[in-house]
Amino acid sequence: MREILSSAAAIAAVLAIATPAHAQDASPAENEDAATQGGGFGEIIVTAQKRAENLQDVPISATVVSADQLAARQIYDPSQLQLVAPSLQVKSFNAALGASNFSIRGVGTLSFANSIESSVTSVIDGVVMGSPALGFMNYLDLAQIEVLNGPQGMLFGKNASAGLVNITTRRPELGRFEGNLMGELAQIDVPGRGLLYRLQGIVNVPLGDTAALRVSGSQTHTDPIIKNLVDVPGSQYGQDQSSVRAKLLWEPSSSLSIYLAGDYARSSGVGSGGSADLIVLPTSRFVAENTQLGIVAGPNNLFSSYGAPTVASFEVGGVQANIDYEFGSGHTLTSITAWRKFTSDNLFDSDKHRVNLLDTNHQLGDVSQFTEELRFASPTDGLFEYQLGLYYYSSDSGTVITASGANGNLNPPPAGFDAWVGINSVGAMQSKSYAAFGQGTINLGERARITVGGRYLRQAEIANDRRCHGICYSARRAGGA
Repeated sequence: MREILSSAAAIAAVLAIATPAHAQDASPAENEDAATQGGGFGEIIVTAQKRAENLQDVPISATVVSADQLAARQIYDPSQLQLVAPSLQVKSFNAALGASNFSIRGVGTLSFANSIESSVTSVIDGVVMGSPALGFMNYLDLAQIEVLNGPQGMLFGKNASAGLVNITTRRPELGRFEGNLMGELAQIDVPGRGLLYRLQGIVNVPLGDTAALRVSGSQTHTDPIIKNLVDVPGSQYGQDQSSVRAKLLWEPSSSLSIYLAGDYARSSGVGSGGSADLIVLPTSRFVAENTQLGIVAGPNNLFSSYGAPTVASFEVGGVQANIDYEFGSGHTLTSITAWRKFTSDNLFDSDKHRVNLLDTNHQLGDVSQFTEELRFASPTDGLFEYQLGLYYYSSDSGTVITASGANGNLNPPPAGFDAWVGINSVGAMQSKSYAAFGQGTINLGERARITVGGRYLRQAEIANDRRCHGICYSARRAGGA
């Protein structure tokens, strides 16, 4: 067990002398729309500084992708976002489905462990995702996505040291009933001519004059991309994903807004996590097996010979409550309370062949977090504007990994042992942090302003790790650890 206590303070100052829009990226479609209207960049509203502002007034390098652009380019998940945000890169890990790490301008975090927080964080409807897996979502019914380049730790915490992906979903609309149903069917150029279908629906229902409910859901199915030539019961090489999100907006008066939201998503099956041989050396023990089955390794190979069960699944969801109250003076008090949880169960044949080198790689993982943010902000039309905030974060994560194989040995292991070679690892991490932050801006004119701010953080982490290794025999005896 180890315990880590840390504290940090950050100070930032920005002097915007020239028009800030020169330091920001606008997507081509938005530039074209603005040009046709003769209005330059047009007005693009962002929340890069935790308040609604015109992008051209924000001294931050940012790329904004609107809902129309996402729909036009058929951007449905995080892996596709890099196609419309040039500074963003997305990395995923086949053995940890649902986990995607962002990098901005080549800077990010490569680890996919639930206990490691990414240096490019995701924010969904004002909630900071401590682990990348907690932010997994289908990009359905979004308002816009903002990619903020460079350090954003002053307002968004230590996990935004390399940048931020700020995702805003569409809120319920008062007094308006609407629905939308979309479907897609495609044939995949894989063995067996696989199919992909996607069904998505959105409905907005007014509840009187002061409230509205908005619900969205999706279902996606993908046939196997890799065809396994060995019949292994219990495997799932295709993939099925489903998600639902419900949001309630209540505005009893012009000064009070209450927004409640809950979401749940589930995925089962390997999908794109399957693999086939690209290169096999003549001395490899896989040569005889591939020859027998007629598998030819190469860039176009879509056939494999998994000899042990391979299946993966995860669930993710959460609830949140955003409350905004505007005082008569124009000052605003905001509270954001949220809880989220992610669980995964991944079982892989790690050698991906009938030869039992490492047939079992079983990974169980879970991570949950609770956050509370309280923020007080001044009006934005004066000489001096500011915002002050308090932030609390609590997270629990755990992993159980069991791996075993025989290194190709056809004989059973000695009596009292499960496998010839194995590893059994159990880990847990608890993390809590408290932060206070503030930012103030002096508006010196239309072309100049001075912004200063700071953040103080205190964090405590407790980790428990128990790991067993085996050299010749499995580290776990039958019937005991």
